[in-house]
Amino acid sequence: MKKLLIPFASLILLAACSKKDSTSSTNIPDGKIAPDGFTYQTTKQINVDVTLLTNTDEAIANVPVSIFSFENNGKGDKIGTAVTDANGKINYDVAVPAYIDTFIVTPNFIGVLNNAKVALNGTSLSCTLGGVTGFKGNVVGTFDALIAKESRNKISTFDINGTKTSTKFTYMGTANALGVPDYLLKTNDAISADLLTNITNTLPEYKNLSTSISGSSYLSSNATANIILTQEADVWITFVYEGAGNRNSFGYYKYATNNPPTSLADIKNITFVFPNASLSNSGGGLLSGNKVYLGRIGKDTTVGFVLYGDGWNASMGGNNVKTGNPAYFSDAYLNPEKVNANKKHTVLIDYKDPKTSLDYYLVGFEDLNRESASCDNDFNDCIFYATANPVGAVNRTGIKPVITPLDTDGDGVCDALDEYPNDPTRAYNNHYPSTNKYGTIAFEDNWPLKGDYDLNDLVVSYHYNLVTNAKNQIVEIFGNFAPIAAGANYQNAFGVQLPFATSSVSTVTGQRLTNGYIKQNSNGTEAGQAKAVFIPFDGTKQMISNSDGNPFINTLASEPKVIGDTSHIYIKFTTPQKSVDPATFNPFCISNMRRGYEIHLPGFAPTSLVDKSLFGTGNDASNINSGTYYVTKNNYPFAINFATSFSYPTETTPINNAYLHFFDWSGSNGSSYLDWYSNKASSYINSANIYNK
Repeated sequence: MKKLLIPFASLILLAACSKKDSTSSTNIPDGKIAPDGFTYQTTKQINVDVTLLTNTDEAIANVPVSIFSFENNGKGDKIGTAVTDANGKINYDVAVPAYIDTFIVTPNFIGVLNNAKVALNGTSLSCTLGGVTGFKGNVVGTFDALIAKESRNKISTFDINGTKTSTKFTYMGTANALGVPDYLLKTNDAISADLLTNITNTLPEYKNLSTSISGSSYLSSNATANIILTQEADVWITFVYEGAGNRNSFGYYKYATNNPPTSLADIKNITFVFPNASLSNSGGGLLSGNKVYLGRIGKDTTVGFVLYGDGWNASMGGNNVKTGNPAYFSDAYLNPEKVNANKKHTVLIDYKDPKTSLDYYLVGFEDLNRESASCDNDFNDCIFYATANPVGAVNRTGIKPVITPLDTDGDGVCDALDEYPNDPTRAYNNHYPSTNKYGTIAFEDNWPLKGDYDLNDLVVSYHYNLVTNAKNQIVEIFGNFAPIAAGANYQNAFGVQLPFATSSVSTVTGQRLTNGYIKQNSNGTEAGQAKAVFIPFDGTKQMISNSDGNPFINTLASEPKVIGDTSHIYIKFTTPQKSVDPATFNPFCISNMRRGYEIHLPGFAPTSLVDKSLFGTGNDASNINSGTYYVTKNNYPFAINFATSFSYPTETTPINNAYLHFFDWSGSNGSSYLDWYSNKASSYINSANIYNK
């Protein structure tokens, strides 16, 4: 509202000559600017349906799976997290910016495709990660594979780490165009959920093993890194997982245990097992469980392993390893780092199957120079295991066992994946719109009369964190609400209605109420409401103001920008609530501290305390019977919500004069120019009409 307070009847008569009717001189089309029923949503609700399976279709339960947007060819904002159920599934709805149609699905769980790039099918984000075929659904790649492509065809010399040797490089057989061996055994090994959980707990993604108290023992000088045979044995290698951006090449070498190599020149032969040790749809074609028989290897022989970083020559395909690329050996002293403590590139871990009592000797590689700033030291860039027959042929001295997964609070989510490992009532944080970004709600405060449509009378920046338990139920909500603009003479308030009963709320704290007209229940919700409503602030003055008293705050170029306060709301529930999408929350403006004057988003119903007599008066076209709310007779909105930051128009500038495709978007029922507010091209915006201090 941008004028002095005058009686309501007079307000209608004077509107034509008021500043609020400044839109009459702008480029506003005659008639309706949008089809009936258009709700001006800049977001769309999608259904996330993800399943995690082992390579034998065993469900992987209790794993947090995060969803990120894919924007500008990169991993964008995290938009949601849920924990897989007993069937390995997550399923929930979430609102995302309408212009995004591709997402990154990130389980961070060893053994299934990580950072999977998944395209929407309509409004469904559906995929299976793992399973017999490695993945199903609209998986179109992986983020890790994308970021490393530009460096994958580099070839240097054919020496080993720059040292001249007479080493012979051989292959076990032929390979296809993706570097998948033709000599894989016909039957894959079954990789159990228990094995994968143990590996994930021991070698979690992006966690520095060298700084982990439990994990550092694997890097100690007395930790064995090779398979040492004390008797003749058949040896197999089974691929489990790769968490790398590189297309690495994996091989092995042998020597007499009592005569180890002293230098690279002593490595006489390197045999490549997996020319391209990359998962299917992650730059390669391997599946978890793919198995190769190395052969019958004699007693008193040590089998060492080598990984050529980004070694596969993608331009050639098949058996084409760039042997001049950096080579990292299980014998640490052969590696190129200058500091001895950084030379180790493999860990060897003993996993005993609880059902069969068989030993699996897990090997995890780090594929970058450990003195490089880009090295994450998580040692899961290539993971495989070795098995032998007879099983007693392997000398187990110095082979460390896996770290048994801990679940300190007993909620079913292991500590390595639990954001609240000591609290059985909480497991994960779910930020909306994303972890580090705020959404924006922009209001016109003149309802039921139309305004000037600069959508800056009250602009609120908001952020939610819904804390969920291991069953994906909400136990508490943290909300931050900050008015960032108040282009009005009116003193406006801000409220939110939740889709929960008032009685389901144990307590609400953090409200900024100073004007005396908001009545509350003992639990902090607003009194007299059918659903739970909380009021973050009951007037803008106590939250944000100009030092000179000018009521137009952060909308005029002539005034300095003001940083206001934030209302930090905390909501605790009496019992855990079913997970809901925060986009279904019902925010509203209370115009000029008149409690019955509620202004909601188009299509959202008012709360119990609205003055229903105002509906259909002035320019308002709300109709309770038809469920039409908060649009004018020409379908203008009184508020718009953005799941991002929003640069609102300057004072008295209609939104269409700042955002040049606004009417194209609204007139198309939201099907065209979905990026009308986010695209900063000159054909989209008039930057002179946008507040940008």
